[in-house]
Amino acid sequence: AGIAVASPFATHIVMFGMPAVLATIGGAHQDYRFRRGWGGELTPEVDAKTSNIPFLALLSGDQQWSALRNELKPVNSVLAVL
Repeated sequence: AGIAVASPFATHIVMFGMPAVLATIGGAHQDYRFRRGWGGELTPEVDAKTSNIPFLALLSGDQQWSALRNELKPVNSVLAVL
């Protein structure tokens, strides 16, 4: 999304900015559906502790880093780095 802000071309703005827009809208839509019990569940307790901005809940102290460590799969983490 950074290059979308710096580019003077509309095509670059759309191409590089759209993933951020879709992620924001998609995340809000999924939360909306899960709050109503359509296709998943989002309890008020979990909703209060989570964020649509990556790592914001961890950095603000709403979630614990140890929970993230327990949730990560080492094989997936190694493959992502390669």
